[in-house]
Amino acid sequence: MSIILKAKDGFKTYTALTNLDARNWQPYLDSRADNTTAWRDLNFSFDVGAFGEVPRGDYDIYLSINYPKETSANGYNGHNK
Repeated sequence: MSIILKAKDGFKTYTALTNLDARNWQPYLDSRADNTTAWRDLNFSFDVGAFGEVPRGDYDIYLSINYPKETSANGYNGHNK
């Protein structure tokens, strides 16, 4: 999984790869979106130094779930537009 910071002015993005693996998350048996008993909080930490140098500013933060076996340039890896 990757954490993505996108500048609110829309000009720069910064991506940091994490060691989180969504395949390890245990789903509730009935995990439909409207089943509020299946909702879970997700807590994790990561080294913000992994972003490198990030200037001060306002950023949106995204969590990208990458598919580790995908190797094609246009395949589903969480970063495609």
